[in-house]
Amino acid sequence: MGRIILGIAGFSGSGKTTLIEKLIPVLKNEGYRIAVIKHDAHDFEMDREGKDTFRFKKAGVDTVMISSRVKSAMISDIVQSLDKMIADAYERGADIVLVEGYKYENIPKLFVLSKRCGYEVPEEIKGCVAIASDDTDKVR
Repeated sequence: MGRIILGIAGFSGSGKTTLIEKLIPVLKNEGYRIAVIKHDAHDFEMDREGKDTFRFKKAGVDTVMISSRVKSAMISDIVQSLDKMIADAYERGADIVLVEGYKYENIPKLFVLSKRCGYEVPEEIKGCVAIASDDTDKVR
């Protein structure tokens, strides 16, 4: 099957988002993988109830992208490995990649502890190069 691109244009409030929202499940039911690219003339928020991108994801779109004159973003159901995401970040020009979470991946990491959480320092932290804590009595 060839690639299909269809623009939906109209003035603000004309129903573009609602039309796309209704098209998504119909097209998904026919077996299509759907991506939506939204342009925002201003700045944008994403992935929060009530926002267009949230509505598209709720309707079942596989990938939603949004772009404004100052930034762009993407949410996708395509799961990527940490290695792939790091490679993509470097490909996009990053000099430093900060990775939140992924405590069991073998990457250099700073482990953060807080008295509020009541956590002890794990005996072995894979890839740990430093520990930051507000509880100096617990840090070795």
